Amino acid sequence: MSTPSIRTTTPPRPRLPRLSEYAIDTTDHGRVIDLRREPDAPTRLPRGKNNGRYRCCACGRALIFAAPATAASGFTPRFRHDAGGADPDRCKAPAAHATAIQADLARAFTLTTNSRSWSTAGRSRSR
Repeated sequence: MSTPSIRTTTPPRPRLPRLSEYAIDTTDHGRVIDLRREPDAPTRLPRGKNNGRYRCCACGRALIFAAPATAASGFTPRFRHDAGGADPDRCKAPAAHATAIQADLARAFTLTTNSRSWSTAGRSRSR
């Protein structure tokens, strides 16, 4: 008689944000732009190359900010690498390095959001 196999399931990992959703803004003291958390970015940030203003968080190369021409268009804003070839959206950094950067940025933004909400909750309780 065989023993039944026990299957354990691990919870699915949350999807990491795409690296094309992040960029370093060199004109704003190296601030990291997160397009998911900045809904006004398509209208606030200038589109295009902008003399190397936007840099890739993984490889450091210049990026192009591609944003919708109108608010009504269905185009999703993103940062693209300024490189030719078959896939200009692909970063030249090694995959493991790019994944680690994505995870670190996601973790940092989550911690920042949580710490802001904790400090706001603490202020409201102390009043």
